[in-house]
Amino acid sequence: MSRKSLPKEPSGGDRRTDYIIFRVQNLAINENGHKLLFGHHFLRPSETYHEPSRRFFDNEVLRSPLTEWVPIDEVKGICCVLDFSTYCKGRPKGFTEEDVYICEYRVDRHAKSFNRISSKTIQYPVNTKSYAFDMFETKLNIKRTYSIAHVIREIRHFQQTPYKIEHNPKVTNYLLDTSRHLPDEELYQLSLCLEPRLSRLGTKITTTGGSSGSSFGGSSPSHYSSAT
Repeated sequence: MSRKSLPKEPSGGDRRTDYIIFRVQNLAINENGHKLLFGHHFLRPSETYHEPSRRFFDNEVLRSPLTEWVPIDEVKGICCVLDFSTYCKGRPKGFTEEDVYICEYRVDRHAKSFNRISSKTIQYPVNTKSYAFDMFETKLNIKRTYSIAHVIREIRHFQQTPYKIEHNPKVTNYLLDTSRHLPDEELYQLSLCLEPRLSRLGTKITTTGGSSGSSFGGSSPSHYSSAT
């Protein structure tokens, strides 16, 4: 099963594709009293290197060996990652369909090599007893139809059609008005006010200007979905 974690709402709305699927393996409290959880990531197909012809399930994720500590207050909610067999049998009680993912492969640290996960090596089996799991009357027969390459081809197709934008002098003058420009340092300090920074262990980072920030995970997205 999986949980979702976020320090704040993702920009542009609550989109599940902005979340990071994360399986919780351990809990801890650091020397500053911050509660943390440790675990590994699941990657979406778009985050892997694969052949253009490779197809995926619409809600498929790939198990990654990458692990890290995450502040527990970044957890957004709980989702569920199922193996192929269990996914076709039914659904755990209390989960909406959009919070259920399927995982059949693992990838290496570079997200280039795909290996099928053997049913004998599944570390976190799902409870399929009637009090915790709703069985389907008939098992699902699903096929891989989602292709990243197909999505890219569609994007390129629409990019060939130029935008029909009429010139608006008022907008142009506003964008080119140099009197509205701010120095880089001032822009940086303003950005810290809107998005403070944290170290990977949840402690505040103090900048040269005295500001501190709260965006977890460095270059990684600060939206997390964790798995248990």
